Amino acid sequence: MKRRLAAVGAVLALSSLLAACSGGGASTTTGSASEPTNGAGPVEVTVWSWVADLQKEADVYNQTHPDVKVKVVNAGNDTAHFEKVRNAITSGSGIPDAFFNGPGLIPSFAAQGQIQDLNQFGADKYEGDQTDAAWAGMSYNGKVYGTPAGIGPIMMYYRTDIYEKYGIEVPKTWDEFRAVAEKLKAAAPDVSITNYPSDYNIFNGLVAQTGQESWGIEGENTVVINFDDTGAAKVADYWQSLLDKDLVSTEPFLTPEYNQAFSQGKVATLIGGSWLPLVMKPNAGASEGKWAVAPIPQWKAGENKTGDAGLAGYSIPKGAPHAQEAADFLFWLTNSEESVKMLADVQSQTPSYLPVLTSEEYLSVKDPFFGGQEARRVVADAAQGAVPQAATPVHDYALPQLAEALGQVVTGEITTQEAVTKVQQAATKFAEEQGYTVKK
Repeated sequence: MKRRLAAVGAVLALSSLLAACSGGGASTTTGSASEPTNGAGPVEVTVWSWVADLQKEADVYNQTHPDVKVKVVNAGNDTAHFEKVRNAITSGSGIPDAFFNGPGLIPSFAAQGQIQDLNQFGADKYEGDQTDAAWAGMSYNGKVYGTPAGIGPIMMYYRTDIYEKYGIEVPKTWDEFRAVAEKLKAAAPDVSITNYPSDYNIFNGLVAQTGQESWGIEGENTVVINFDDTGAAKVADYWQSLLDKDLVSTEPFLTPEYNQAFSQGKVATLIGGSWLPLVMKPNAGASEGKWAVAPIPQWKAGENKTGDAGLAGYSIPKGAPHAQEAADFLFWLTNSEESVKMLADVQSQTPSYLPVLTSEEYLSVKDPFFGGQEARRVVADAAQGAVPQAATPVHDYALPQLAEALGQVVTGEITTQEAVTKVQQAATKFAEEQGYTVKK
């Protein structure tokens, strides 16, 4: 069954993560995919990505693989990147050998037959070396369509000085978090416990933390859309109750206003992916060294569950000129200690590759921004409890709808409950228009 799926808004699956780790640009070549070399010299493998300095990893690989030359091409940031990928695949011209991709987009690419199952190149042997959530996120309908390159477990970042000043204990459950929010508001009316989770990626991750699926697939033609019930409804009720009592601030995520609020102590806690410190550090001002990281509160005391707000990786498109060579590079990039350590140190990506994620060399780094805390250790522990999130072929339509709806909550136009209902209705209508059967 051939379906027309929306490309608009596809960038949302990756924008939060890469707004942080791209560093404002990438030292990559700008251009199009290369033509086959026809045996003249090394095979040139072209990877489209806007991740900063990824050519550094490629250069290391090239030094030990003289028959291959990997070239990283910045084909555009965000929406431009995915539009060019789809256009190249559709036209059959200028197709890259691999491209940067994310879990929210993999189902639509796969449903249209636009990306290849990486198991044919040997991906299955790497499954045990990746976190469960990362591997699940890059898979669809029992096939693997992407190699995980980094994760973003949702964490809690808090101002130690503010917590100490007002006698606040670090909350371990969401009930405790609500009590802390009320206590802080009573003691310091101008300080909010945190910001409303208006970023769709974080909201979606908080829904996943509940363990109650809102999205799913059954075979080739049935999608499960249950976003106005179960986990999404639970999260919506919780955050709307905090909003109704003016216990959280509403600065739009990653804006100058948001940065100013946390740097000036107007919010005591930030909730976001493990990449959020890349935003915090250059904007912290005098608050540098006064932060600490902790797991997000749990719905049930003693659990270790979180959602992911930053998983990303690489896929091989249909028609890639050098698919096997591209796969070999991607497996090295995401499943070798040499490369993954570089991704952690150069691009500041949280590894999904367990041999690095669980190594003392990686975990024992003390971060002065967090007062000398071994922040990586806290993040790694949380990452082990990341709940796998299902995606559907209509996610690249549904996620922009969620982003828009959460923005309307922030401006007071609708409630969070109305937002999830709006997404449910829009996603269902769109899925049915594409020929899918929708189940709740």
